Amino acid sequence: MDPRTAHRSTARFRTKILASALTTVALLAAACGGGEEGSGPTSAAGYNLTADQNRITTDEVESIAGKVPQQIRDRGTLIVTGSAGSAPPLRFYADDDKTLIGSETDFAYLIGDVLGLKVDLQAADWAQNFVRIDSGEADAFISNVTVTEERKEKCDFSTYRLDTVAFETKKDSGIQIKEPKDVAGLKIAVSSGTNQEALLVKWSEQNVEAGLEPGDSDQGREFGAAQADAIFTIHGSLEDGQKFYTDVKGRLAKYGRSHDDLEVLPAATFVLGDSAADAAERADHIRHQQVGPQTVIAFLEQVWGRDLSAYNPDGPLPDVEPADDTNITRGRVRHARDPREIAAAWRAKAEAEKRSIRELIIAVTTRQQFVGTAAQVAEEIDRYVQADACDGFILVPHLTPAGLDEFVETVVPELQNRGSFRSEYSGTILRSHLGLRHPHHQTEGVRAS
Repeated sequence: MDPRTAHRSTARFRTKILASALTTVALLAAACGGGEEGSGPTSAAGYNLTADQNRITTDEVESIAGKVPQQIRDRGTLIVTGSAGSAPPLRFYADDDKTLIGSETDFAYLIGDVLGLKVDLQAADWAQNFVRIDSGEADAFISNVTVTEERKEKCDFSTYRLDTVAFETKKDSGIQIKEPKDVAGLKIAVSSGTNQEALLVKWSEQNVEAGLEPGDSDQGREFGAAQADAIFTIHGSLEDGQKFYTDVKGRLAKYGRSHDDLEVLPAATFVLGDSAADAAERADHIRHQQVGPQTVIAFLEQVWGRDLSAYNPDGPLPDVEPADDTNITRGRVRHARDPREIAAAWRAKAEAEKRSIRELIIAVTTRQQFVGTAAQVAEEIDRYVQADACDGFILVPHLTPAGLDEFVETVVPELQNRGSFRSEYSGTILRSHLGLRHPHHQTEGVRAS
C-alpha cells in the first residue's frame, strides 16, 4: 500500500478516534534518507534508526480536515497515544533512546498532514491508552489493536485491517490449544488490557467454574516448578512473597531441580530522594501526575459500569451501586469479577482512611514500591531477598527510557557494597546474569538482589 493514501481511512471522525495500524508496512525503509546503505549515524540494512527520520509527507486534504471536531482544530494538534516503544518495526525508540519512531509513528504524522494538524506523539502502557481515549486525554490510539464489536461501539477503526489471534508455543512442546480447558495450568504471556487478555480471563473463569484452576493455582505452581526458569509473580508483599516462595521452591526437588534452578521475581517500582520525607513527597507527586482527574473517573467507571463523569474526582465515592449492565466499559479493559463487592470494599477503605475518589484510586492501583534514600531502598530490597520472599525484582520505572538511570547510579552500588549484587558479569547470556544453571554446568555466585 502506498503510505500516501493512508488518509483515505480517516473520512469519519468522532470526538474520540481509534486508529488501528497495518500489520506490516515498511515505512521505515521508505523514510530513509538518500545516502548509501549504512551511511547514517545508526543504520541496519539501510533502515534509518536515528531521531531525524526525514519522513514521507503529504498535503492537507481540506474535505477531510473539515470533519475534524472544532476543539481539535482550534488546538491545532492531534494528540496520538500508543504503547511504549519496544516493538520494532511498529513503535520503538530511536538511537537517542527518547524519540519514538516506527511505522505507527509514520502513520500518525501522515494523518496529521492530511488533517493540517501538528502531531503530539505520546506513550503510555497498553491499558492506559484505552482509558486516555475514553477520557479525552488523547485523540487517537494508533497501535496493533484488535477490532471487536464492543470496541466499535465506542471508537472508529481503520477499515483495511486484517486481524487474527493465535497462540505461539515451542515447536516440540506438544501443546495444542483449541478450547478453554487446554490453557488450564499454563503460564501464558499476554499484554495487560488487551483483547487477548480479556479472552484468557474469560476462559480462566470458565475453567475455575469447571474445577480447573489456572494462573496462580496449584496446577500453575506445579508447572512453574517443573518447567520455568523464572516466575514473574504477583506476590509483592513480604509475607505473601515468603509463602509463595517457600511453596514453589519446595516443589523443585521432585523434578530433579535445585533451589537455584528457578527465579521468583515480582514486579516493583521505586522512588528515590535525598531523605525519606523527600522520597515520600516525590512518590506522592508522581502518582498524582500518573493518575489525573479524567483517568480517575475512567478507572472508577470500570467497576461501577456507569457514566460517572459528573462526579468530582476529589470528592467522595458514588453512593449509587454498580450497574448490572457494564456495556459502558466493555471492550476497554477487563472488568471486576464482582463489582458490588469491590465497591463495598473501596467504600470501607475510603471511609476508614478518609480518602477522596482520586486518593483511593491511587492507593488501590499502586504496585509494590520502594520509597526512600538509595541506602534505604537497597536495604529494603535486600531484606526481601535474604528473607526468602523472592530472588530479585523486575523494576518498573515511572519514566522511560531513562527511568532506571538513578537506580543504577545510586542503589546498585549500595547493593554491591552489601555483597548482594554482582560487580561484574560472570557470563554473556541472560541465564548466567540471573544465576541460573547452564544446561551443561552449574554457575556459582552470590545470592543477588
